[in-house]
Amino acid sequence: MPALADPSDAMERERRLDAVLTMVQSRLLPLLPGGVVHHTGRALWAMSSTPLPGSNGVLRYDARRFRGPDSERELDTCLAVMSTSDLPWTFSVWDHLGGQVLRAQLERRGFVAVSESTAVWLDLPATVPVPSPGPRTQLRRVVSATDGRDWAAVHGAVFGAPSAALAEAVRHPSSASLVALLEGTPVGVVSVARADGVAVIFHCGVLPGTRGQGIGRLLVEAACAEARASGIRACVAMASEAAAPLARSLGAVGTTRVTLMAPGPGSPPHGVDGPSLS
Repeated sequence: MPALADPSDAMERERRLDAVLTMVQSRLLPLLPGGVVHHTGRALWAMSSTPLPGSNGVLRYDARRFRGPDSERELDTCLAVMSTSDLPWTFSVWDHLGGQVLRAQLERRGFVAVSESTAVWLDLPATVPVPSPGPRTQLRRVVSATDGRDWAAVHGAVFGAPSAALAEAVRHPSSASLVALLEGTPVGVVSVARADGVAVIFHCGVLPGTRGQGIGRLLVEAACAEARASGIRACVAMASEAAAPLARSLGAVGTTRVTLMAPGPGSPPHGVDGPSLS
């Protein structure tokens, strides 16, 4: 399986990883109904009329030089803009982008952590064999409208989010999506997109009743093979706590942590009246 990257490349991986992940989101979200992406100062934020967990909200905020009243006002302005949305939204706090400082600032404004994931990097060898599904399993690329409906049905069941519009977005020419079938029934999905010479694996999930049968591994290995066949030499992904063992078993290196934070029930309107650091 893929070999680990040279440890001396750790800083380069860290520098590129959040950039390519947010680049893919920035490219796909505008394809959704009402989807917009803005890059203002330290913040990259996105919204659509589709409530997608982890996608609506601030995708990236660089707090490494956060200090003084100007930084406080800039953060409050960002929160004020996001708070005009009628949809739930989150704030992605990247550890390597001043996460400790940013998390404290958001907590002072009434935000709470809702989930944590690890951003991982996987170097690919010169050749990645296309995995062979077992006798009961098939892999199908999302090409037709029927494929898209199957992908959307599984994605919606796994992630609990409307997926019909998203299924159209992931058919963008720069991405590819796969559906795993168990005895002819769609049970798993994955997507892979290219950005800055790196492949991003996302939307990977398997229906609860069919987990533990190697379908998740099959999907990720197929995504890696798809990426390597197009000349890509590395993949990145966000790995939840449940997905971390699979990522490690494939040789992925944990690069940084991302905490999703959301306005708590007691947070002030628009995030502009919370306490500030002196």
